[in-house]
Amino acid sequence: NLSIRLKQAFGYVSFLSPSSEFDGADIYIDNVAVGKLPLEKFPVRSGMHNVSVSKELYLNYEDNFAVTDSSFISLTPIFEPNFANVTISTVKDAQIFDNGKLLGTGKWQGRLGTGEHTIEVKKISHRTVLKKLSLIKGESRMVSMESPTPIYGALEITSSPTEAEVYIDDKKIGTTPFINS
Repeated sequence: NLSIRLKQAFGYVSFLSPSSEFDGADIYIDNVAVGKLPLEKFPVRSGMHNVSVSKELYLNYEDNFAVTDSSFISLTPIFEPNFANVTISTVKDAQIFDNGKLLGTGKWQGRLGTGEHTIEVKKISHRTVLKKLSLIKGESRMVSMESPTPIYGALEITSSPTEAEVYIDDKKIGTTPFINS
């Protein structure tokens, strides 16, 4: 008979959230996703490790930590903002998009990440208005967007026999042959 006693070769790490705003931030240990903030008593093999915590609109938090057998450590990441405060306004019934993502209608106020953005203002049957923005960390920016312009076309209606009545939206506008430009 052999009596073998195994010694624990790992410890535990907890990642605390500095505030509820950061709950849900992604946690990576040694480049492997392990969970989201807050994370309690996660087992980690003994030794040196790298942690990276990422949250949209913030710079990644990176640090190294050591775990010893049966130890318990707690880390609270510090996040540095990486956004600009932006207010975008246009006509009240036009939709506002940032890089293809709908932000709101008429007026939108909030945070956008630093870097390049394409702001679009769209309205049905109107030409889209585009504006390129380059945002810097910490800046506040007011952006006024032009109103989308209506798209007009020409309508030509012929019929056989001629002199048929032409209606648009239940309103008589003439007879065939009909040309509206």
